[in-house]
Amino acid sequence: MHERVMASLRKTGRFPDDVLAPFFDILKAKEYAKGENLLVPGEKCQMWFFIDQGSVRQFTEEEDGTERTVHLFLEDDWVFDAQSFTAQKPARGYLQALETTRGWQFSIHDIHDLIKTNPVFFQLGTLLELGVKQAEYHRSQNTPEAKYRALMAEKPQWVHRFPLKYIASYLGITPETLSRVRRKLMD
Repeated sequence: MHERVMASLRKTGRFPDDVLAPFFDILKAKEYAKGENLLVPGEKCQMWFFIDQGSVRQFTEEEDGTERTVHLFLEDDWVFDAQSFTAQKPARGYLQALETTRGWQFSIHDIHDLIKTNPVFFQLGTLLELGVKQAEYHRSQNTPEAKYRALMAEKPQWVHRFPLKYIASYLGITPETLSRVRRKLMD
């Protein structure tokens, strides 16, 4: 039942089977409907959610009403607002299910209790770092083409699962620029 969660955790650190048993005890099955928010601005992010099936978009609303995609998540990803979670400050943006999304969730209080019982759970902090570094890397490329190539090298499935306007926003380019880049690379 939790094989994919275990595989994900093992990518971030060393978690012996006997140590993981209490972790699986705290996981709660959760389902979000398409369009349902996991987090809204002003709330503190108090949970992590592992996607077993579905997708989630993290975005902010700018003053002019436009939305800026901060991150996109698919199966086997851990969903949370890293800044809000680590600082326990109100979130600036949304986490929203883009389709019916099922998975496993645990709270910040649960993880604090686990860390008290076994410091090996400090390794979960690696999950925080991975998501932030990945987004920074994709956006740090200096041309739209380089940004798209970096994304395709890391997350090729995104173009089949997410609207291109979300991918363009994530990369910090316009949808028109993304279309031109895609056409150029397909020629």
